[in-house]
Amino acid sequence: LSKILFGSDAYNLPELYWLAARWGKRYLARALGVYVNGGLLDEAEALDGARMILHLNNRKVYNLTGA
Repeated sequence: LSKILFGSDAYNLPELYWLAARWGKRYLARALGVYVNGGLLDEAEALDGARMILHLNNRKVYNLTGA
């Protein structure tokens, strides 16, 4: 999970960024839910993984403070 970054191909229109963020979170939750239901992750690990994918990994890659 520490090597996955969220990104989209959205550009130019604010609505595309909004849609990409909404769908990205929705389908990431579904994917992580499969791992929770399969017993590979517990709920806390899945939430931490989501934070990493959506936020923390990007901050580390780009060397931003607060990561």
